[in-house]
Amino acid sequence: MRAPHVRSAATCCFNLGPRRQSSSSSWKVVNIDKCRTFGGWGKLGEWLFAADDDLEPCLVVSSGPILPDCDKVFRPYEPGRRLRRSVFPQTAPPSSNPNTLVNLPAETVIEICSHLDGLGDLLVLSVSCQVLWEIGRHELYRRLARMAADRLWAGDRIICVGDYLQNDDLPENVFTPEEEADFTCDDDEDQPTLYTFPFKIQKRDNFDVALALWDGLYMTANSSADHDSIMFDLYPLLGSETRTRYKRPQPGVLRNLSKRQYVRESALFELIARRKDTMPPIKNVRLGNIVLSRICFSSDSSISMSYEGGIHRGVWAGDRFDIVASKWLEEVDEGWMDISDEAMEEMEAIWESEYGR
Repeated sequence: MRAPHVRSAATCCFNLGPRRQSSSSSWKVVNIDKCRTFGGWGKLGEWLFAADDDLEPCLVVSSGPILPDCDKVFRPYEPGRRLRRSVFPQTAPPSSNPNTLVNLPAETVIEICSHLDGLGDLLVLSVSCQVLWEIGRHELYRRLARMAADRLWAGDRIICVGDYLQNDDLPENVFTPEEEADFTCDDDEDQPTLYTFPFKIQKRDNFDVALALWDGLYMTANSSADHDSIMFDLYPLLGSETRTRYKRPQPGVLRNLSKRQYVRESALFELIARRKDTMPPIKNVRLGNIVLSRICFSSDSSISMSYEGGIHRGVWAGDRFDIVASKWLEEVDEGWMDISDEAMEEMEAIWESEYGR
């Protein structure tokens, strides 16, 4: 958590007040470096094997750029390229009114576009004419690129915080001395804890929702049943490259960059295959679940689970992670430790304790 961000939200952050007691805790995943969270997820036992779809995509390191070039995602207009007759009225002649939007300086139109809330409004304005498309498509791309950067958590410090975590009980070496000086104070019992601090909420699938809007237009424009639709006339403008976004390496390797440890996804596949014909079979477990099971940290042991292995004192809490392709194993140096067997034994024990009764 960087001091400039926190100072803008509160004078000091965490309350060292009395510890609360409860039968169960609520949890939230926090990106310390980006000061972001997915929001509260409730009891640990309710989401541990259901929440990886949020975290895992944020850790994937792509072999190429997150987004292709702007011209491949939002293509420039090319007159005559697959343009079809439309049943809609044709564009009106240029207006003689010098105050129309398209007659404004490009810098002014760019400024207007930057103040439009949401991609939907910007997209509607951009497709209204060729002039606005040439300006708006660059702003659309800029916003998607920013969403993609915000979504990428690879290499950031990540912790899953229980709502009973006390600020004098944080995992060691998570905060820098400068951060600790800014974030710990005991002169005000109303100061928030790490759990209650108002981190910015990262909306789930925010980036995917934005691209889904574009994909919807692409499919509409390319639909054979919509040949008379004005959207079909826009087909040359709609790039299909976004459909290959976030190619997930299969099998991948989960890396703990802080401790230089890694977990092979192939070991997880082997565990799932071995338990396929046993009761209960292991399913819906991915590398994201491995991370989540090891980054939980709370001062209270209540987890709403039968597992008694100390999951609330996660050995990876506050560490940095990423997920890369298994090709990385061909060049890994001796400083890295393969803990796949340890992680699989732990995951199997957690699964057995929850579903083996």
